Amino acid sequence: METERIARGRCAYYDNEFYLRHLRVASEARGMGSTAVHIMKECVVQMPVVLALEKNSALKPHVDDIIQRLSESGFIAKWLRDMIRRLPAEEQAPQEALMNLTKFWSSFVALGIGYFVSICAILLEHWHFRYIVMRHPLYDVYNPSIYYNFKRLYPNE
Repeated sequence: METERIARGRCAYYDNEFYLRHLRVASEARGMGSTAVHIMKECVVQMPVVLALEKNSALKPHVDDIIQRLSESGFIAKWLRDMIRRLPAEEQAPQEALMNLTKFWSSFVALGIGYFVSICAILLEHWHFRYIVMRHPLYDVYNPSIYYNFKRLYPNE
């Protein structure tokens, strides 16, 4: 059949990826052994999905809209992938986890260090206000602008 001629290198075959997979599975099911068919994932020519309707059909705009939505959402590609049996050579290895326990724990360590530094800064500000600003002779609880204006005009005193 076609796969035998392609495997021997006498011709090349251009067709839908899923049809080529079907041919390869069919040739293996017939007991012809493994064929040397390479299926390219990227196509040079885009082939659209086609549905035949009568000429000047009133359903055409609605069907076009539905097919476009199905195609853009990836449903057609997923349906075709699910319909064709994968060969052992095509199966992908399981992906490793992007986040392991060490990386997960280290994010909490960094968060804890950030919280610790911020709490220390707030406590230092509170201590400075209570023991330096409030004990200054010009500081008045009811009119703090006297102290802050004095400090703005005479920063070294």
